Amino acid sequence: MKPPHRPACTGPFLMARRWACRTLLGTLLAALAACGSLPERPTVRDRSVAIPASSVTTLGRIAAQFPDDEDLSGLRALPQSVFALDTRLELIRRAQVSLDLQYYLLGNDKTGRLILRSLRDAAQRGVRVRLLLDDLYTAPIDPLLLGLASYPNVEVRLFNPFTFAHSNPLFRYLNFLTDFKRLNHRMHNKLFVADGAMAVVGGRNLADEYYLRNAAANFVDLDVLATGPVVRELSHSFDTYWNSDEVYPLGAMVPTLDSPQELRRNFDVAVRPALAPQPPEVPPADVYGEPPLGVEIDQHRFHFIRAWADAYADPPSKADPARTAGDAPALLIRKFVEQVDMARSEVQIASPYFIPGSLGMQHLRDLRSRHVKVQILTNSLDSSDEAVVNSSYQRYRIPMLRMGIELY
Repeated sequence: MKPPHRPACTGPFLMARRWACRTLLGTLLAALAACGSLPERPTVRDRSVAIPASSVTTLGRIAAQFPDDEDLSGLRALPQSVFALDTRLELIRRAQVSLDLQYYLLGNDKTGRLILRSLRDAAQRGVRVRLLLDDLYTAPIDPLLLGLASYPNVEVRLFNPFTFAHSNPLFRYLNFLTDFKRLNHRMHNKLFVADGAMAVVGGRNLADEYYLRNAAANFVDLDVLATGPVVRELSHSFDTYWNSDEVYPLGAMVPTLDSPQELRRNFDVAVRPALAPQPPEVPPADVYGEPPLGVEIDQHRFHFIRAWADAYADPPSKADPARTAGDAPALLIRKFVEQVDMARSEVQIASPYFIPGSLGMQHLRDLRSRHVKVQILTNSLDSSDEAVVNSSYQRYRIPMLRMGIELY
């Protein structure tokens, strides 16, 4: 038996239904946009600054070996993930005064929870902890961040935050659609400063895949451990973001009805060793033959390279397109170009994503016209996690090779 015939919805009825759906969607988006305004900035955060290095602390005494008047910092490369994670954990354990962390991503995984537990332990020793995260990936860890922030000596802030239903992925997506121009600007800084004396800066976030702890896929990356004058510059960069108009306290964006005691109980359960185990024991020496940082501190023997170093970062106002133009001379790309143009013999570039564009190609041509050797290391299509980026890079490969640039 055939089902009864139902007339198709055509003509004026269909057009009316489409119009009603579009009107409803538009009204919903407009309402969400109206509800998604940011809190008044002057009322939601207090200004604070980095605590300078002091010879009273263990790390400060190490930094004192690199005085400001000599303008040479101590640098150590951390190419191996096991040493990169161990160095961060060691700095947390050794910190006596302050810890300032600024990251794009803190994972809801073993590594992320281990870092959070270690920061809690430091705060309970009396160390001041300031944690600044980009807000793009924080929704899954909102309860953990609230728990950490409930402890004395801890403050958590968010860069360029989403504005409503913070922990709901669907509403965050709608927020992105209604405020795309602002939310499309993110903070990719990765900085770790202990006692104002030692810092780790580089490409690694705080998640399993950056330390070979992810069973599915991992990144190969590079960090630098630094001490001396450059750490003061890095601390200033942190303060610039921490106190900027684009940064908000966690509590202003993620309200909670739970008491501090309840938040701490839940936090302690979530970061217990069964869920956040310590990494395997670090090898006795890295690829350069140098021991872990903890061994160096205990033996008072350090393997830093003394060198000039400077620190640059994009201004936080990049998240406010209306103000970015005025800050253009300070943008990181301009500083990078200045350094490249100063080269006289050799330029080496290592970047996971390399798309020079027409402006970059012009600078590369200028270098080669001055017989400056140029070597570039970047991902292949097989190793890249961004196929679209690699496809954009490929169009520049043949022209760069014809210039005599070495590509790896």
